[in-house]
Amino acid sequence: MIGELKLTALKHRLSAINVQARLVGEGVLICGGSRLGDNEESPNEETIAVRKKAKGSVELEGNVSELYHKVRRDWLPLRRLSMHLWR
Repeated sequence: MIGELKLTALKHRLSAINVQARLVGEGVLICGGSRLGDNEESPNEETIAVRKKAKGSVELEGNVSELYHKVRRDWLPLRRLSMHLWR
């Protein structure tokens, strides 16, 4: 339950900076594919997957790019907050 909340929070943070994100399956957030507000003719095909792994472990999968760094930059503060709450 707490892990889902973190992915949902990341999804909301990314939509605030115009990065499309959708939850697929259990514990997987797919980011990118197209930017919010882009038209169908110019999609951004790049995607980053954020996967929950073992307890407290998250994996980012995708090419190192501007999108990867945006997702990582928005994910790190959420990770630090959750680590602080669990201590």
